[in-house]
Amino acid sequence: MVLVDSTTGVVEGLRMVTLDEGLADALRSAVARQLALPYDNTAASREINAVYQRHPGTQSLLSEATAGQTIPTLDY
Repeated sequence: MVLVDSTTGVVEGLRMVTLDEGLADALRSAVARQLALPYDNTAASREINAVYQRHPGTQSLLSEATAGQTIPTLDY
């Protein structure tokens, strides 16, 4: 997991996490679909813009992203 400050682009933290099997499968499937198609900047921009339409802010996106995934706290 990479935590990036969206205002500066600076990486604020790195952490190894274990993904649930369903999420890992969904990610593998999405990557495979992207690799199978030729790159299309217009289509990619449409998809990114659609995500921004569904999630106008970070909290909205974060809520969906973490709905099925629990990331354990670090024990120091």
